Amino acid sequence: MTVAYITCRNEKEAEKIAMHLLKKRLIACANIFKAHIGGRARL
Repeated sequence: MTVAYITCRNEKEAEKIAMHLLKKRLIACANIFKAHIGGRARL
């Protein structure tokens, strides 16, 4: 099994890429993770 992790500008771009790869049958599934950016880490 091969796993690929890519970053996208936004969720719309991620969905577009996933749908294209699914339609071409290059992937069997796609998971889209939303980034939770906020606050600053304190050391």
